[in-house]
Amino acid sequence: MSNSENPIEKTIMFSTDLTARCDRPMDRACRLAKTLPAKLVICHVLEHGQYGKEAVAAATADIEMHLASCEMDAEIIIQRGDIVAKIIETAESVGADLIVAGVARVGKLGDLVIGTPLERIIHHSPIPVLIVKNRAFTDYDLLVAATDFSAPSAYAIKQATQIFAGLPIHIVNAFHVPFEGFLHSDKLTEEFRTEQYLEMVKFVEQLRLTGSGAPKVSHIIEYGSTSTVVLDEIKDLNSNLTVIGTHGTGGFRANMIGSMARSLIDYIPTDILAVRQKPK
Repeated sequence: MSNSENPIEKTIMFSTDLTARCDRPMDRACRLAKTLPAKLVICHVLEHGQYGKEAVAAATADIEMHLASCEMDAEIIIQRGDIVAKIIETAESVGADLIVAGVARVGKLGDLVIGTPLERIIHHSPIPVLIVKNRAFTDYDLLVAATDFSAPSAYAIKQATQIFAGLPIHIVNAFHVPFEGFLHSDKLTEEFRTEQYLEMVKFVEQLRLTGSGAPKVSHIIEYGSTSTVVLDEIKDLNSNLTVIGTHGTGGFRANMIGSMARSLIDYIPTDILAVRQKPK
């Protein structure tokens, strides 16, 4: 993915708390700014009680030092107030196409801890959020998108193909047979697989990812849990970026961002592009 392939400049905003765990998303944000290409904005929100000029100067110097090591220029914005509100407000004010953030690996079961600023950003942000888990050794070269055929998952896929223009996308659906505990049979499973396949074909057609510059699209349906099926596809294709819509029709809402989205964010090892569909 080179600059000549996509000359239209985008804007990326990296949200940092200046801790060591932000090195990975910082490096990814810098790499994306070079390859998309995109303007890079870096935002840090000062915690309560650190509003003085010294705190602003220290935060700015920290960011500038890391930028120098990346050989990047960026607009640095230091805010004061509620972390989540200020991050979203700043991203909207600079016209960001993407918010880049990292995970705090402090949960016992996964990366995303209920009630943390990251979860709240994902839930409230009208701008897609790139959750960076891994070191930015290589560019993204393939998108793997989980879908339940819902409008939010369709919206997430369309947003992903706009941000990462030109990248191929592999769309994955996992299915279970209704009441399979009582009605399980190989014939019933294959009948339901056929129904899901036809639904996938219809879903992909309605995405209308065609025409000049459209991405290469592939798709698959597999029996099993969403996390397991998506993980298997990631391993088979050696993908390093997974796309999810933060609300869908599958399952009930176990928390703010939905049970399927939480499961994928927690257990899929790739970076995650989480997209929330704007309310109509």
